[in-house]
Amino acid sequence: MFLNRKRERAVFIENKQPLKDDIDKFILRWNTMYPIDRWWREKHNVAFNSLEHRVVSFLDMYIEWNEEQLFKKMIDKDIKNKEYHSGDWLQERRDLKSIEDDIREFEQMDLTKLDDKH
Repeated sequence: MFLNRKRERAVFIENKQPLKDDIDKFILRWNTMYPIDRWWREKHNVAFNSLEHRVVSFLDMYIEWNEEQLFKKMIDKDIKNKEYHSGDWLQERRDLKSIEDDIREFEQMDLTKLDDKH
């Protein structure tokens, strides 16, 4: 494999391990420097340096990550405010219906009301 165009200065890669080590270091450095990029690729199951990866801007990745973090915080805060601070999570839930209640209600429904002929 030639690295230079001039034949007399051609360099052959005899040992592929240094090249693999360099690629590994590059990938690790990239993922350390750009953790949101790695998060985005894992979320969307996109391979590193694939065409799909290269066409997405970092700004788009960041906005998507930020949106997810924002909603996570909002949901966590809402759950804490509703359940933990009010003590609801300690109380028995009485408003939940059993499956038997759902089946009983379904069997008692008047399905003729749903018929278009009436």
